[in-house]
Amino acid sequence: MAPELLEHQSLGALIGLRYNDLGDLEVQIASENTRKIIGYGPEQLFALNSFLDVLKDEVRDEMVARVNHTLHDSTATNQETRLDVFKIILTFPFEPDVRLWCAMHHAPEPEGLVICEFEEYHDAFMLRDIRAASSLPEAPISSMEVSPEELARSTTSKSRPLPVINVARQRKNKEFSSLDLFNALSQAQKQISWCTSVQNVLEVVVGIVAELTGFHRVMVYRFDSQKNGCVDAELVNPQASTDVWLGLNYPSSDIPQQARELYVINRIRLLHDREAETSRLVCRNERDFEKPLNLTHAYLRAMSPVHNKYLANMGVRSTMSISIVIDGDLWGLIACHGYGDVGIKVSLPIRELCRNIGECVAFKIQQLLMKKRIDARRAPMPTPSQNNAGFIAASSSDLLKLVDAEFAILSVDDDARAIGRLDPYQEAIAITSYLQTCKFTSIRASDNISADFPAIASIRQINTIAGFLLVPLNFGGGNDCIVFFRKGQTKQVKWAGNPHEKKYRSTEGEYLEPRASFQRWVDTVSGTSREWTEDQIDTASVLGLLYGRFIEVWRQKGSAKQANQISQIRASSRELRTPLNAIVNYLEMALENRIDDKTRHILDRAQEASTSLGYVMEDLLKLTKPEDTPTHGSEETFNLSLTVSRAMKGLQKDASCKDLDMTVSVSEQLPRMVKGGLIRFKEVLQHLTSYAYRQSRSINVQIDLIGTHRDTSTVGFIIKDNGPGMSESELDDVFQELEQAQDDDDWLFATNESGPAAAPPGPRADLAIVARYIRDVNGQIRLSSEPGRGTIFRLEIPFTHAQSCELSRSRKFKSLFSPSLSSHRGLSPPSPPPPVGAPKLGLSAGKRPEAAGPSLNQADRTLGPGPDSPRHVPSIELNGRPEASTRVVSNGRSSRNDTNSGPHTETDSMDPVAAGPKLTVLIAEDNIVSQKMLGKKIAMRGHDVIFASDGQEAHDRFAASGGRVDIILMDLKMPSVDGALATRMIRFYEKESSFRAQQATGRDSLTPRPRVPILAMSAQLLEDHRFEYIQTGFDGWIVKPLDFQRLDLILQGVKNAGAKRESLYVPGQWEKGGWFFP
Repeated sequence: MAPELLEHQSLGALIGLRYNDLGDLEVQIASENTRKIIGYGPEQLFALNSFLDVLKDEVRDEMVARVNHTLHDSTATNQETRLDVFKIILTFPFEPDVRLWCAMHHAPEPEGLVICEFEEYHDAFMLRDIRAASSLPEAPISSMEVSPEELARSTTSKSRPLPVINVARQRKNKEFSSLDLFNALSQAQKQISWCTSVQNVLEVVVGIVAELTGFHRVMVYRFDSQKNGCVDAELVNPQASTDVWLGLNYPSSDIPQQARELYVINRIRLLHDREAETSRLVCRNERDFEKPLNLTHAYLRAMSPVHNKYLANMGVRSTMSISIVIDGDLWGLIACHGYGDVGIKVSLPIRELCRNIGECVAFKIQQLLMKKRIDARRAPMPTPSQNNAGFIAASSSDLLKLVDAEFAILSVDDDARAIGRLDPYQEAIAITSYLQTCKFTSIRASDNISADFPAIASIRQINTIAGFLLVPLNFGGGNDCIVFFRKGQTKQVKWAGNPHEKKYRSTEGEYLEPRASFQRWVDTVSGTSREWTEDQIDTASVLGLLYGRFIEVWRQKGSAKQANQISQIRASSRELRTPLNAIVNYLEMALENRIDDKTRHILDRAQEASTSLGYVMEDLLKLTKPEDTPTHGSEETFNLSLTVSRAMKGLQKDASCKDLDMTVSVSEQLPRMVKGGLIRFKEVLQHLTSYAYRQSRSINVQIDLIGTHRDTSTVGFIIKDNGPGMSESELDDVFQELEQAQDDDDWLFATNESGPAAAPPGPRADLAIVARYIRDVNGQIRLSSEPGRGTIFRLEIPFTHAQSCELSRSRKFKSLFSPSLSSHRGLSPPSPPPPVGAPKLGLSAGKRPEAAGPSLNQADRTLGPGPDSPRHVPSIELNGRPEASTRVVSNGRSSRNDTNSGPHTETDSMDPVAAGPKLTVLIAEDNIVSQKMLGKKIAMRGHDVIFASDGQEAHDRFAASGGRVDIILMDLKMPSVDGALATRMIRFYEKESSFRAQQATGRDSLTPRPRVPILAMSAQLLEDHRFEYIQTGFDGWIVKPLDFQRLDLILQGVKNAGAKRESLYVPGQWEKGGWFFP
């Protein structure tokens, strides 16, 4: 209905008033029927100097006051129609006075115009025994077949009669007073307030409105999320119509958006008679036509011809609507219909009463809906045996009941877990994957996925799941979420007539007329789920907040726990590494002496065992370093080809013992030396074949190289059985078991009914082990099956390459003092050659060789180095970096140059080696073993050594040295006085000594003694803290475990500027150690 229509219903008259320049209230606009309603025609009204001239004296002041109030307080009217309704009396020269009802409001356009609508004064309630019969049709309207039960339900009132109406029916004076209206409103509100459900409210209000207005049919027309209408309650007079509209649906096009917006503004709309002629509006001057009058807030604005035709097709003559507005949105309408040949009149006071009843209904419905939301938020009452704190998280069924979902997926840190049984599995995974790529930050709901998200259907055909509710858990900026799912359902929708039967204009494409039939038309709808209600979405938002906070706290707790473990590892590492480093270095020193071959062989084995333990220590310490990628401390270097061959050989042997058939095909292109979890990898092969044997007595295993990228090779494992195969639903079950194969200790929420439990024996345990391994190594697992044709498992496992030499010596263990043997010795002493016939299979340093198994085939035998493999001459870099070291341990023995396998020469003695100018080095180290070892190494270089066991002793020995100390190696962590405090004490002593010398000689020109360089020495030195070390007074640093070649270069820098420049600080090379400044 366009608000610019300049037509008015003939039930009342309209005039527009405006103050002129003289302050008179002139009539600017009038409807053509003013003479019939008011008694003055438009020409007479325009001729008046002021409209007040035709009012009775006693109401003129009231009229002026109401006009001024309307002009100055029009804010509420612009948002919602709230007219000022009052009684007015017009006077005539030779006729009796006329009383009228007047409804006044400020017109939005043009500015300054006050609209007054006048209606016949009627002040009596509608009494059925007086006026009801005159408005009834000759025969009841009947256009559909209804059952007696349906008719009885729609003709029985659920409301109680209003006492004020009963009193008015019995008294002689039928007029109502303002107190009667107040009593009617109070009595109606009391009945509504007693209602306990929304449906009960609707059933009561239709009875109350029917009693107050006398309409033959009163119904509640509720709008759904698509703005389609549904009749949820009705009360019909069977003498007027036997049609039952309860439960029928109406398409959204019946009440378009523009009309719905007007219903929000006009809470009361009335059409007295659809066949009555409308009255045109007449303007005082031609210029008043330049700005069309806006009748948005007019009570008696004329209806559109399309709407009148719509009512005619239903056989309806009179209508009135009462809007139910909740939170600014049109929730529904109380629609009133009158039949017969005479329109039903409802006076202005009764219409205002109905508007207040509509507001009371809206408030009660909102209250009940809010109560339902609050009840939905309450957690189910746990049984005494359940843990209250974890009940919601531990019980998947109760979690699903909160939003009435059938199953769900919880995704945290890119790990997904099923809540309930995913059916179908593949559709749920496809939908969840798509939603995660969208990265929604607010709740999303859909009851028709194909229509709302066509991109999902383009990725995978969605047949079963029709609705989802996405709840983002975005605390910390992650992509965590919970997705609830509902399956599609086939439902029948009863429409009032065929909603698709519409006639259009041939040129403009607009409706020419509405559908002519309103008989029941049943439409079968599929591909949609139940609609997500507002309280369910509200509950989901609370769940999102709750789970989001849980995840945030869980992550913080995990970080704190990890930080605590790291600090414990760091604290214990120093205590463990110090004696271990001493053992390794003492063994190296022992090997440098002249000893017999048998003793050398024993010392070699001891050194290798100690070095292997050092590797484990370094792996543990790597866990304490923050890195972008996860570090697995269980990684080790092994021969993949040999491991696979041996594992398959053992499985074939077990299969033959059990009368099972197993065919194995291993590619020769597999990488040899790789890093990874050897034990877990072999367990995966064992459990996967074990699962395959449960399906068939014959399996085929194929292992190939899929591809290589830089230092990583992806190996494919295909296990195929000849069993009965699996159906689609059985495949879904297997995939869900794989998805649920998570470590319960590491997962935030338990989603099974019984809480955390160990994996059950049998197939599920096999799948759990396989799934966890694949997850940890970032691999992939695929499963395909077809009934009657068997099942195929496809695994893709990435392996990081390891150099061949890392088989025996993964890396050079950086001991606390590890000088290069080759720096002052030509070649390392040899070790005895391996015994003849020993297998040349590479083993990781420090690892026990596997027990000899069945003889290997030719391919297996050529996996390791052959009998003619050349021996490796050690060439160990002094910085101790694993990449640069090439010492090889084969068959558990250190391979050295065979040219020195005979008796040792004099060069093997412990003679000092010249290393530049002789220095006096003060070593501050609290560990006696490390102290003596470091002193011995430095003394071997020809330097003098002074020892101190703590910071105070270091200060005292420096002060007592008389200036002989050339450099100080200061350990940071020492008892009593630590290295930092000792350094500040020494710097203070230097300044004090210089000041005293100047005071004693009285000459400021005395050349001060050079500052003694101090090197910070610790395993905990950090590059980011270097400025703190400089401010403390340190001149350089050296990181434990020490690289003795680097230390030697730093010591030379005390008196050699070139050596000092060579060992200056370089960003990114902190572990080398050096000088801060030249």
